[in-house]
Amino acid sequence: MTDEQSVRMMNWILGPLFLLFLLLYDVAPLIIVPIIAYFAGKLWLLNGILFSFGGTRPIALKLRLVPLATAGMIVFWVYDGFSVYQSATFFYFCALWGYLLFQFQRILHSVLLKRKQDLAPFLKGFLAGLDSQ
Repeated sequence: MTDEQSVRMMNWILGPLFLLFLLLYDVAPLIIVPIIAYFAGKLWLLNGILFSFGGTRPIALKLRLVPLATAGMIVFWVYDGFSVYQSATFFYFCALWGYLLFQFQRILHSVLLKRKQDLAPFLKGFLAGLDSQ
């Protein structure tokens, strides 16, 4: 097996993990937030979809809005108390969901690019051992 084939095999193995994070930050809010809004009986919770997508966009990442909002939310919770049914708290957690999963996906992507050359010989030997059995 050549190095190119082992790199393709590594992409085939690690690609689903990359896709999982992509789906979790892009598609999951479209499913999870309406379910929460339905069971809570509050349609305004649907705005959480926009906050979740807002946490993943480049402008939010450059300005570091979610880490700044974390400090603001801690102050808010100290003075007003913590409740998931407060609009600010719910929208914060929606934005945090999008932000964290997007950051995990970015980190995974950069690690995959750096490790692609390191893992190719390992996978080549591993897959060659499987072929001989």
